[in-house]
Amino acid sequence: MKIQRLYIEKLFGTFSYDIDFSIQKTFIITGANGYGKTTILSIIDNIYKGNLLYFYQLLFSKIQLYFETGELLLLETKYVEEESLDGLDENVSLLKKLNIEFSNTNKIINQISIDESVLSSLRSEDSFHRGEYIDNLDEYCRVNYDRPWMFRSLQKKFKADNLFLFLETLNSQYIKAQRIYSYIVKGYKGDGLPQSGFEEFTIEKINTELKEYLEQSHQKYLQNSQQSDSRLFSSAMRDEDLTEEMYNLERDVLSKKIEELYNFNLIDKTIIPVYAFDKKNILSAYIKGIKEKISVYDDVVLKLRTFDKLLRTKEFINKTLMFDYSRGLVVRDINGAILDLKLLSLGEQNEIIILYNLVFKVKQNSLLLIDEPENSLHVAWQNIFIDELDEIAKTNNIQVIIATHSPQIIGGRWIDCYDLTEQNNN
Repeated sequence: MKIQRLYIEKLFGTFSYDIDFSIQKTFIITGANGYGKTTILSIIDNIYKGNLLYFYQLLFSKIQLYFETGELLLLETKYVEEESLDGLDENVSLLKKLNIEFSNTNKIINQISIDESVLSSLRSEDSFHRGEYIDNLDEYCRVNYDRPWMFRSLQKKFKADNLFLFLETLNSQYIKAQRIYSYIVKGYKGDGLPQSGFEEFTIEKINTELKEYLEQSHQKYLQNSQQSDSRLFSSAMRDEDLTEEMYNLERDVLSKKIEELYNFNLIDKTIIPVYAFDKKNILSAYIKGIKEKISVYDDVVLKLRTFDKLLRTKEFINKTLMFDYSRGLVVRDINGAILDLKLLSLGEQNEIIILYNLVFKVKQNSLLLIDEPENSLHVAWQNIFIDELDEIAKTNNIQVIIATHSPQIIGGRWIDCYDLTEQNNN
């Protein structure tokens, strides 16, 4: 689910921002250090992961996150006076309260309020089960805000089912600064609770994953082929025949798809016969069968095409990269010999790993957050990184938000950036 707008009031007690994300799929946030670039990404990511107690620790006045489907999540920090036991005004203390409101098209659906009494109750229940007690409530929040148990406990305590069910539908991936080789994935365990964690990738690991992905698709293709072939003659007798014009159109489209699949070493070369009127029934059934067979590769080819296109923009000196369902990624030297992937330079391995993660591991219709990618990318790659993200966003239908102050990353897109420094100077 995509974000439309984020409004933040008094971040760190000072900065206010109103960011419209609907302008473009790859959105760039820039600004000097200290203005909250990383914090803005963390705000979005913690909402997407359902880590509501993160906001109890954060210094802000109001946060409003608008979604393209009409939902609005409002978070407000309030301070209320606690009456002193002795009745003296000078002993009155302020209690912090986090109010959260979930609405859709201006209709309030759920409201919850988190204060010290709620946190104390959660801590007591948690300590009883775990045998671990943290006296300071702020420290307890800091250590435990992103635990799945906390999400479940808040859901149970407030019975705000619509809010928490909505949070479970959100999907974000956050690549933190200097962690572009790692990948934070929001997934779900059996109890349906949001999870998060670092996952390290090596060239061998990503190639094993790619090979398994291609092998599984190939097995589905073989099963489809067997089923389609067994229905060929019954389909020829039952289904409506294609006209010559329709047959030729289908033939042209399928021939291009078959050529691409063949070049990716996913299927054998197949030549579709030219149209013949006296064989139109069997040819119509045959071309329908081919269409069914290769349909299992639709998503595979979309990702491989993007991966291959991006890899070809890199300089792999005296090497050729190709794919094979039984090997995954195959690298050949200038003489055509297959190279061990571990023999690639570290820079070449990193480029493959990063692109693989972005193309194959980012889920469809999700949100990708990247903090200061320049810390992990060669300068030459920084110059084209945004263009490549645009390509990946198009392939996976994702929204991308980047925080950076690198001129190389931004390139010619300064006019499209949201500059935090400029917003506050104005």
